[in-house]
Amino acid sequence: MLSLPEVVEALIRKLDDEEPQVAEAAVAALTSIGDPCIPQLIEALSWAPRLPREGVLRVLSGLKMPEAEIVGPVRREMEAAYGLVAEQAALEELEESSARDFLLDGLRADLAARLRAIFRLLRAVGLGSEILLIEKGLRSKDRRLMALAVEGMEKVIQADIGRLLVPLVDEVPLWERLAAGAKAFEVEPPSLEALIRSFLDSGDPVRQIGACALIVERGENDWWAEPLGRLVREAPPPVASQARLSRGERGVMDTALTTLEKVLFLRKVDLFRDLDVRALTAIATIAEERSVEPGEFLFREGDQGDSMFFVVAGTVAVLKDGPEGTTVELAEIGPPEVLGEMALFEDEPRSATLCTRRETTLLVISRDGFQEIMHEYPQVGASASRILSQRLRRVEERESLLRALVTSEERRGYSRVRADLAATREGAHPVRLLNLSKGGAYLVEEEPSSPGQRVSLTVELPGHGALTLEGAVQRSELISEADGFGAAVVFEELSEEAAEALERWVAKHQTGIP
Repeated sequence: MLSLPEVVEALIRKLDDEEPQVAEAAVAALTSIGDPCIPQLIEALSWAPRLPREGVLRVLSGLKMPEAEIVGPVRREMEAAYGLVAEQAALEELEESSARDFLLDGLRADLAARLRAIFRLLRAVGLGSEILLIEKGLRSKDRRLMALAVEGMEKVIQADIGRLLVPLVDEVPLWERLAAGAKAFEVEPPSLEALIRSFLDSGDPVRQIGACALIVERGENDWWAEPLGRLVREAPPPVASQARLSRGERGVMDTALTTLEKVLFLRKVDLFRDLDVRALTAIATIAEERSVEPGEFLFREGDQGDSMFFVVAGTVAVLKDGPEGTTVELAEIGPPEVLGEMALFEDEPRSATLCTRRETTLLVISRDGFQEIMHEYPQVGASASRILSQRLRRVEERESLLRALVTSEERRGYSRVRADLAATREGAHPVRLLNLSKGGAYLVEEEPSSPGQRVSLTVELPGHGALTLEGAVQRSELISEADGFGAAVVFEELSEEAAEALERWVAKHQTGIP
């Protein structure tokens, strides 16, 4: 039969089980054991990976701990936090670069996590509401409120804890943080060589990837050949691939984009704009790079979806089936947009067709891989849900454009074809028509139009001559192409001559008649 300490350790290790119900059962079991498991829970904070640490803090928050037992763990967390400040100071001495900034972002994310752990530990002594007020005061820019918060900390736990927390949560200069860490814990910035070695040996993918990239930027591949070789042999694939590239090698399984380059791209994507570098790195490790030739279909309307696509380079057309076998182009998407994202959240058929317009580079993320990431990083799901709600509103606008194009009998069968023609708007403003049909056009312009705005276009139509087209803007959006604005225009009240000329031109380009 297992002893109580063995049972507690087994339950702690179940706090990050793949099955959420198992993890919840472990939390409930540890909470029911109560005070006898507190010493092991506190000890686990020093060795448990991120997910079990979060679970441990949840359990401790549910138990009323003696204040004396919480001081030691809090001070250890603060010492680790000041250690991160010292590492940040060492990196700040370097010139700006992608690897340096990547590592600094990782350190800032780690520092934020340490501060969250500190305040959760302080709340675990049964003073939740008081600690929340103190935390608010410490983070305040009002010096009077901050002083009151430090005084409140003195009454709740110890005075030095409050004073040590102030430099960590306040936006003070880095040297002030360093001075506080040196005085309290004798923490000093490491040498660059010691820092890189500690990152390579850390077992942390973010630090290892960043260190490998930093070695390349500094041209020190030969100096670090031994630890890089060890990572190539022993580290997980994303780290091993980065280490291999740092040694000047490229294996058959290495993609054109490194993990670091994927992270730098993903941070530009609206869907992930609120995520820290650790969450982005986790997503980058499951993102598969794919190159696609022009004219290939990524998927068709009605297909079952199980992945989403990020446009790294090139363009992808979003097409919608219209009546009587026609197709309407809703948009042309370039980097750094995401497509097909709803497949990760619902098991529904694809709502549109995606077709590449030119040679395109994509990052593809599967539903299963993304769900694993959301389990480990809940903020990923929260951020994605918030951005998706905004994107859904844009989808509804595009659907309304489709209805505007096909509801009336006269406009049935309007399929847009690639135009790429120079034109002018009223006032001699130059624009470019990307697509053209009998009933509308999609144009690129320097200044944005407003939905509902009336426009008049003059275009030199090959085989016909100058043509004036008038209509109303249905939607306007910022696009990557030419750093301009796109506008979808529906033609209204065209002259008989213009309507006939458009019909002939569209028919010629649809059927390939010379």
